[in-house]
Amino acid sequence: MYEEFIGSFRKIRHIHFRHVVDVENCRIASQFRAEMTDHEGNDVVLTSCNFFYVRDGKFERVYVYMSDGINVLK
Repeated sequence: MYEEFIGSFRKIRHIHFRHVVDVENCRIASQFRAEMTDHEGNDVVLTSCNFFYVRDGKFERVYVYMSDGINVLK
């Protein structure tokens, strides 16, 4: 999934991160702005929020939410 995502864009930039960590429940929420330019020069700007569930120091599950109903992860 990530290889296809990275290959779909000429430029990808993630900025303006905000993180919330729930140590007791081993969860992390990260909100950020994603700025991408595809190979035809079209710009895509989204706000994303990812939710990470951690077990034994590794990501067990990850949920990805993006604004505007555009799914750039295929």
